[in-house]
Amino acid sequence: MQGALKDTGYLSKYVDKDNCKLRKNGHDQFQMSIHKTNLSRDTSIALYYHWHEELEILFMTKGIIRVSVAHEQYILSSGDILIIPPTLPHKAYQQGTEDIEFFTILVHMNFLSSCDYDLIQDKYILPVFMGQKNTIRKIDLNNVHYAEIRKNIEYILKWYRIKHKGYELLIKSNMYYILYYLIEGWNKEENDSVVNYNLKWIRDILYYINNNYNRKISLTEMANYVGMSKGYFCRSMKKAFNESAMDFLNRYRVIKSVELIRNTDKKLGDIAFEVGFSNVNSFTDSFKNIMGCTPSQFRQKLIRKVL
Repeated sequence: MQGALKDTGYLSKYVDKDNCKLRKNGHDQFQMSIHKTNLSRDTSIALYYHWHEELEILFMTKGIIRVSVAHEQYILSSGDILIIPPTLPHKAYQQGTEDIEFFTILVHMNFLSSCDYDLIQDKYILPVFMGQKNTIRKIDLNNVHYAEIRKNIEYILKWYRIKHKGYELLIKSNMYYILYYLIEGWNKEENDSVVNYNLKWIRDILYYINNNYNRKISLTEMANYVGMSKGYFCRSMKKAFNESAMDFLNRYRVIKSVELIRNTDKKLGDIAFEVGFSNVNSFTDSFKNIMGCTPSQFRQKLIRKVL
């Protein structure tokens, strides 16, 4: 378990090398964790597209971001809360002109489950964690339970930071309170329905891009990998990610280039080819569209911060 709130930065340190799943959060016997993200106003990407087995509670404390969860879009400002169910791919972008700060609380099903398969697991835990209920929810001041949910989130952040004796019990009890308010909001007509998130192809294409972004990839290759026709694949990518397949691929390449610019002194031209761009001009144009500055300007900003 992490010893303190972790400043993840926009690349989201808890995304593993496949960019599809998070590595296990927390401890084997305490499967929850908290991450704090701070971003400057000139950084456009808050979270790259990823997914994980944990339920996520995203709590905004400063700035404005746009979060995409599956096919839905949510604008979050300071004080807003977003519940993201397990296994749903999601990403976030800077939306305003001010610095950003938010917390993510990641909770595995095992953290809330009982030793025995009891009524609580069958009636409440499994429907949330197995996609049998649509738990995606933005919670703001208009929500009747906003004050209670926010209070419990703030308690969780406090207990996790202080870590006094017995804090694990307090965190777990606060999570049950939050779960109660989520379940209380379920519509009666949804009780017997199953929300089927057919998003395996999204996880598959994320895995494929992560392992092949540094070479030339065609639309046909990507479509074949997920078992779709080229046309249907392009339409599906546009619907899922709100951008074309090639724009999404180039965005991913830019993010990988940012890692190299931050952590190496490699020449920008070499970085361009290393992340899969066919020429430096294409790299520069894509980088500027996504990051708001050229690669050389970005490197200069980093140098000035160090100095």
